[in-house]
Amino acid sequence: INKIIGYILLAVGVVLILLTIWQSYNIFNGNVLAPEIFPAPGGSASGGKVQLESKAPVKNINLLDLQAQLQDTIQKQIGDILPQDSIIKILNLISWSIFAGILTLASSSIAGIGIKLLKN
Repeated sequence: INKIIGYILLAVGVVLILLTIWQSYNIFNGNVLAPEIFPAPGGSASGGKVQLESKAPVKNINLLDLQAQLQDTIQKQIGDILPQDSIIKILNLISWSIFAGILTLASSSIAGIGIKLLKN
């Protein structure tokens, strides 16, 4: 009975590893979307880019106005370079990679137990 259980555990471990590799291949080639751990912010009609409000020129410019304008300019430049959606996609891909690594390690342990049972 140890040999039967060993073969079953070995097969389960190998199948889980192969399924994880196949799913990762499909995700990184764009055939399937990565699991959405970090949800995209809803309702952004700008496509992830920051939009500035047009401000009328003010005669009395104080330090707070300059800081606000500087912050708006920086946000616009960052939004033009790196859209907000790409950061969320990268985080989702990283979380999938971590999960796939854990699943592969667990599957190899299951297969290792099956091999030990086959040796006895």
